[in-house]
Amino acid sequence: MRPAHLLALLSLAACSKMAAPPAGSGSAAPPAGSGSGTAAAPAPDAPPPNLPPGLGADGAAVALPPAATGPTVIAPRKFRHSSVRGDFRIYTIPAGLLVSWHSKLSARTVDGAPLWQHDNLGRAVAISPDGARVVANNDDGDLLILDTKTGATIGAGQKLGGRGDDAHPDVYISAFAWTLDGKEIVAVDTKHVYLLHADGTADRELPVCPGGDCFFTTAIALSNDELLLNEANNSEKGLVRVALKDGAIGATAPFQGADLDLSADRAAILADGSAQLARFDAATLGKRWEVAVPGAPGVAFAASATGASEQWKSMPKQSPDGTFVAVNDHAGRLWLLDAADGTPKLVYPEDVANFVEDVAWLDNRTLVTIDNDGRVRRIAGTPAKVVWSQDDAPEPAQWDEP
Repeated sequence: MRPAHLLALLSLAACSKMAAPPAGSGSAAPPAGSGSGTAAAPAPDAPPPNLPPGLGADGAAVALPPAATGPTVIAPRKFRHSSVRGDFRIYTIPAGLLVSWHSKLSARTVDGAPLWQHDNLGRAVAISPDGARVVANNDDGDLLILDTKTGATIGAGQKLGGRGDDAHPDVYISAFAWTLDGKEIVAVDTKHVYLLHADGTADRELPVCPGGDCFFTTAIALSNDELLLNEANNSEKGLVRVALKDGAIGATAPFQGADLDLSADRAAILADGSAQLARFDAATLGKRWEVAVPGAPGVAFAASATGASEQWKSMPKQSPDGTFVAVNDHAGRLWLLDAADGTPKLVYPEDVANFVEDVAWLDNRTLVTIDNDGRVRRIAGTPAKVVWSQDDAPEPAQWDEP
């Protein structure tokens, strides 16, 4: 995990017919308008509300806990170590789900059945727009393109930065993004932005940070020609539009954050900061709202409850229809917010979701989480319940212990 001082993606139709009485039964169908005879068939069940787990049919907010005044106090225990950027991520793919545990990729169906695993990959991960390919790397700078259905490697592996690249000794790629046509990949580290071909081979570096004093954390391809970067060191120009042709800087917006989530309709961008969440218009970068991350600022062990001993990085995700936001707080609790203004709607029970590292939407009614205990969980229903839970993470190289 990370010390406190470092924490700075139905309709139902039915028809029914009244059966004619069998021949010779001695009964006849009542004349139209007689008001007598067999009762009309009941109407089919209405489709379930298109709402997230835990919300009632009216979508009203559920009773929320009192505002936290300090860290959540828990019994001493150990946690998987994660950096301040959040090392464990979950993605949706056509075949189901793909989880990155930093040192392992693990794919499952939406029913939880394992599909494939690939060790020593997962530092940075991005799924192609058609969902067929995933680009991933490791701390040594090895870069591979994989088939998301089978996990098979596509083409030859490449090298870009990391511990094994003498040509780029100061480069550690921490984020990827595919252009919308799937023909190019953007690779980002804190001070460098590279444009790669779809097979992972390098094309060129974009001159986005000539002074070398940047701290890029996330990239989103807005089109085949333009990129959105998050610059964590610049609170005045934290969101930056960049032309892929020459690296020219376009519009900017003030927000000091880390991760970006683009809505399914590509109209809104959700950004998380160390203590704030903000939603922006994707076309103009105008801010729609900004709110504090809900919940407690972390967890503290009972033996030393004066400050947060562990903190989680928030990983907000917009629902497919753009009406809700699921986000983990700094104590690992999972919250649901109204995407219109950031208002909290509910916090999920700890036995459903706790110590959450990342969350994804399968559809508007279904969430999938990964937690620090190494589990993948599918959550649905009202009240919210765990549909299935699978242990998934490898044994970590490092634990945080009290």
